[in-house]
Amino acid sequence: MKIVLDTHCTSPECNGDCDYAVLDATADLLKVVRSRVGLARQAYRKGHDLLELYFWDYRLDFYDATLLTACEEAVAAATAGNEEAQAAAVEAWSKALDNGHAVLPDAVDLTAHSPQRTECDQMIVQCSPTPKGPEFEIAGVVIPKHTDSYVTTCGLPLAVLEDYCGKEPLK
Repeated sequence: MKIVLDTHCTSPECNGDCDYAVLDATADLLKVVRSRVGLARQAYRKGHDLLELYFWDYRLDFYDATLLTACEEAVAAATAGNEEAQAAAVEAWSKALDNGHAVLPDAVDLTAHSPQRTECDQMIVQCSPTPKGPEFEIAGVVIPKHTDSYVTTCGLPLAVLEDYCGKEPLK
């Protein structure tokens, strides 16, 4: 399953057309993320001032805004024939993406979209202290080629990634 992540840029005027990122949610990815979260848990136990850990990682592909159009068209096509159902489906998918992430519709052909060229690709394990203990999520950060901007994805909580991957949550 592929996940679309919304992005934010340090310079909205020059984001290198890295409007959205796509992550392939696989068992291998989940294994790597769980290992990295384990390192973050160890560091957090030593001092509660941990905010983020960065790892070199090239698992994300970044795309321009045409990917959003393709996703909305694919969601609408899945409910063809009923305009109200189409509008509701597109709205539900867009609302999920407004929360930072949504499932890439099966009908979207990523080979029809060229990923943007990036450098210094990193995975961030972010730690948020809560009364029940720390919660972890992952995000990505890249520098689009020929810019001095940083593009960061919205965070994807570990529990949500586990749901996407269909695995038992990490205790």
